[in-house]
Amino acid sequence: MVHAIGEQQFVEQAPVLVVTCMDGTGYEIGHRYDGAIIDIAIALGHLTLQAASMGLGTCWLGNLDGNEVRALLGIPSENPIVAILALGYPDESDPHQPRPRKALDELVCWEKLTG
Repeated sequence: MVHAIGEQQFVEQAPVLVVTCMDGTGYEIGHRYDGAIIDIAIALGHLTLQAASMGLGTCWLGNLDGNEVRALLGIPSENPIVAILALGYPDESDPHQPRPRKALDELVCWEKLTG
């Protein structure tokens, strides 16, 4: 599975991988409202929040080869894979040390809109 997910080695250690697919009906990629993709993103967001509240860690895996993942798992070609979420207990050597984060100014652009 590591090769199919951008050579991300930690994937081998994740006890759970949540593979999300579309059912291939009712939606077409490229339309203004790709409802299935939005629904999956919302569901994974809620799953991530619930996991965190239970002391679990998650990692959204978007760098994947959908065809290879489908072949490995026997998923039909009419079911596009949207994302994979790794789920498990985080491996943190010192849980009392905060993890490094980017400064807010690196993530947000503050501009006042004028009318």
